[in-house]
Amino acid sequence: MKLLPVLLTLLIPITASADSSKPLSTERQQEIIDWYKWVGGQSSRHPVSASLEEPGEALKCALPIVSDFIANRDNLDPALLKSSGVQLVSRPQLPDSSASPSGLFLVHFARSGGNAVYRAGTDNNHNGVPDYVDTVAMVLDSVYDFTVNVLGYPKPLDDSFYPAGGDDKFDVYLTNLDGRYYGLTYPDSIFVDNENITVATAWMELDNDYQEPSFIRYHNRPLDAIRVTVAHEFFHAIHFALDYLETEVRPSDGFPMRYWMEMSAVWMEEQMYDNINDYYI
Repeated sequence: MKLLPVLLTLLIPITASADSSKPLSTERQQEIIDWYKWVGGQSSRHPVSASLEEPGEALKCALPIVSDFIANRDNLDPALLKSSGVQLVSRPQLPDSSASPSGLFLVHFARSGGNAVYRAGTDNNHNGVPDYVDTVAMVLDSVYDFTVNVLGYPKPLDDSFYPAGGDDKFDVYLTNLDGRYYGLTYPDSIFVDNENITVATAWMELDNDYQEPSFIRYHNRPLDAIRVTVAHEFFHAIHFALDYLETEVRPSDGFPMRYWMEMSAVWMEEQMYDNINDYYI
């Protein structure tokens, strides 16, 4: 993957705000922080209802929550940030990795412990990699081929220059998301390119097995969860290569509404996997 033209001297910190002119109420700031902590596993307290005894349906995508925190980071009260104990989400640290057949993706995973992938001991092709990981890698390649080679969308940005990126492969991490959400495409470094458009590199996080109660519809078919989630999340990486800040801002309070990203990502699920129909139920 070639790096799209960017002006490295115009690197924007990940804390850059999309609208620094709009003051945020303390309640709104706390809401942003609480959701971000919950998505990042820094808090087990659900922001909407801390009294839920049984887990509900997992969030389909955590991108809006993460983007909300990043866009408003400079507008958040430092004292409130400190007292909340929130920390920026970092890339997961996993012991093993395997490149996809195309070489475009690097899938990071674990064979044991809390992040162990689904049926980690199953390796029917005897290549030293769990079959679940092999299938995830093939799904990634298939989604890439359809969105980039068939439909003609731009490739996600190459992050090989970035210390955490390591190489030009798109990084995908299979971790235990505790049933909070199906997947997340996390913006890493944000740039202004040579056409004065804000773009971003990214990495993807998927659940290691989709076996938590909130994933109940996929307990017997976790790979279907992988398919629709990859179709959805990879399209977000493409969004970042097109225009990371393309949102509709609500005039009343400057709230960035990213519904077009979610709607188009769900549309891509249907284009790729019409028979799964995840969004119907």
